[in-house]
Amino acid sequence: MASFTWVESALTADCSSLADMAKRFEDTAVLMRRLDKHGFEIRNECGKRTINHRNPRVFSRFGFIIDKLMTQIQANSCESSINLNEKL
Repeated sequence: MASFTWVESALTADCSSLADMAKRFEDTAVLMRRLDKHGFEIRNECGKRTINHRNPRVFSRFGFIIDKLMTQIQANSCESSINLNEKL
């Protein structure tokens, strides 16, 4: 599954005014509606939020880079946490 990590804190970090922030939120809302219309989903796994699509070709058409390394790291981290909790 194609995915990338969504970090809200980066969304408005470079905005210098409330008007800039409002414009960024509006532009982002348009993109989020478009992603939803094309079948993208949000997943919360191990405290990380990712935006996913089952079809990597659709994902790539939007210009996104598949976050495989991050997905592998999260999977390993989740497995380690689960195994540690089971041992406790």
